[in-house]
Amino acid sequence: QFIKEGVILSIFSKLKKQFCKPGGKSGTVRFEAEEMMQKLASLTPREYEAYLILIEGHPLKESAATMGVKYPTMNTYSTSIYRKLGVRSRSELIVKYRSLTTEE
Repeated sequence: QFIKEGVILSIFSKLKKQFCKPGGKSGTVRFEAEEMMQKLASLTPREYEAYLILIEGHPLKESAATMGVKYPTMNTYSTSIYRKLGVRSRSELIVKYRSLTTEE
Protein backbone atom coordinates (compact mmCIF):
# COMPACT_ATOMS: atom_id res chain seq x y z
CA GLN A 1 0.00 0.00 0.00
CA PHE A 2 2.83 2.44 0.82
CA ILE A 3 4.45 1.83 -2.55
CA LYS A 4 1.20 2.55 -4.35
CA GLU A 5 0.70 5.78 -2.34
CA GLY A 6 4.26 6.87 -3.15
CA VAL A 7 3.66 6.19 -6.82
CA ILE A 8 0.42 8.19 -6.72
CA LEU A 9 2.23 11.15 -5.14
CA SER A 10 4.89 10.90 -7.84
CA ILE A 11 2.19 10.86 -10.51
CA PHE A 12 0.52 13.94 -9.01
CA SER A 13 3.85 15.75 -9.06
CA LYS A 14 4.38 14.84 -12.73
CA LEU A 15 0.84 15.96 -13.58
CA LYS A 16 1.45 19.31 -11.92
CA LYS A 17 4.65 19.83 -13.92
CA GLN A 18 3.02 18.68 -17.14
CA PHE A 19 -0.24 20.60 -16.93
CA CYS A 20 0.15 23.52 -14.50
CA LYS A 21 1.56 26.25 -16.69
CA PRO A 22 1.46 29.98 -16.00
CA GLY A 23 -1.91 31.40 -17.01
CA GLY A 24 -3.45 27.93 -17.23
CA LYS A 25 -6.68 26.73 -15.69
CA SER A 26 -5.25 25.19 -12.52
CA GLY A 27 -8.69 24.21 -11.17
CA THR A 28 -9.47 22.11 -14.22
CA VAL A 29 -5.99 20.60 -14.21
CA ARG A 30 -6.24 19.77 -10.52
CA PHE A 31 -9.57 18.01 -11.12
CA GLU A 32 -8.12 16.01 -14.03
CA ALA A 33 -5.04 15.07 -11.98
CA GLU A 34 -7.15 13.95 -9.05
CA GLU A 35 -9.43 11.98 -11.34
CA MET A 36 -6.47 10.17 -12.91
CA MET A 37 -5.00 9.42 -9.48
CA GLN A 38 -8.33 8.06 -8.22
CA LYS A 39 -8.57 5.79 -11.24
CA LEU A 40 -5.06 4.42 -10.66
CA ALA A 41 -5.80 4.00 -6.95
CA SER A 42 -8.85 1.87 -7.85
CA LEU A 43 -6.61 -0.87 -9.27
CA THR A 44 -5.93 -3.90 -7.12
CA PRO A 45 -2.26 -4.58 -6.32
CA ARG A 46 -2.16 -7.35 -8.95
CA GLU A 47 -3.89 -5.14 -11.54
CA TYR A 48 -1.41 -2.38 -10.77
CA GLU A 49 1.45 -4.83 -11.34
CA ALA A 50 -0.14 -5.81 -14.67
CA TYR A 51 -0.65 -2.13 -15.53
CA LEU A 52 3.06 -1.40 -15.05
CA ILE A 53 3.90 -4.24 -17.42
CA LEU A 54 1.22 -3.31 -19.98
CA ILE A 55 2.38 0.29 -20.34
CA GLU A 56 5.75 -1.03 -21.50
CA GLY A 57 3.94 -2.09 -24.69
CA HIS A 58 4.82 -5.79 -24.72
CA PRO A 59 2.37 -8.32 -26.22
CA LEU A 60 -0.11 -9.84 -23.75
CA LYS A 61 1.49 -13.30 -23.93
CA GLU A 62 4.89 -11.85 -23.02
CA SER A 63 3.31 -9.73 -20.28
CA ALA A 64 1.59 -12.83 -18.88
CA ALA A 65 4.90 -14.69 -18.77
CA THR A 66 6.53 -11.75 -16.98
CA MET A 67 3.83 -11.87 -14.30
CA GLY A 68 3.88 -15.64 -14.12
CA VAL A 69 0.22 -16.02 -15.14
CA LYS A 70 -1.54 -17.59 -18.10
CA TYR A 71 -2.69 -15.55 -21.09
CA PRO A 72 -6.44 -15.63 -20.16
CA THR A 73 -5.61 -14.24 -16.71
CA MET A 74 -3.55 -11.42 -18.21
CA ASN A 75 -6.38 -10.72 -20.64
CA THR A 76 -8.79 -10.47 -17.69
CA TYR A 77 -6.43 -8.08 -15.89
CA SER A 78 -6.05 -5.90 -18.97
CA THR A 79 -9.81 -5.74 -19.56
CA SER A 80 -10.39 -4.71 -15.94
CA ILE A 81 -7.60 -2.13 -16.09
CA TYR A 82 -8.98 -0.59 -19.30
CA ARG A 83 -12.45 -0.37 -17.75
CA LYS A 84 -11.24 1.18 -14.49
CA LEU A 85 -8.98 3.71 -16.23
CA GLY A 86 -11.51 4.62 -18.89
CA VAL A 87 -9.52 3.53 -21.94
CA ARG A 88 -10.44 1.19 -24.79
CA SER A 89 -7.08 -0.22 -25.83
CA ARG A 90 -3.50 -0.77 -24.75
CA SER A 91 -2.32 1.98 -27.09
CA GLU A 92 -4.74 4.45 -25.49
CA LEU A 93 -3.57 3.31 -22.05
CA ILE A 94 0.06 3.91 -23.03
CA VAL A 95 -0.63 7.35 -24.50
CA LYS A 96 -2.66 8.49 -21.50
CA TYR A 97 -0.77 6.99 -18.57
CA ARG A 98 2.77 5.88 -19.49
CA SER A 99 4.44 9.24 -18.92
CA LEU A 100 2.91 9.38 -15.44
CA THR A 101 4.44 6.21 -14.06
CA THR A 102 7.79 6.03 -15.84
CA GLU A 103 10.98 7.89 -15.05
CA GLU A 104 11.80 10.81 -17.32
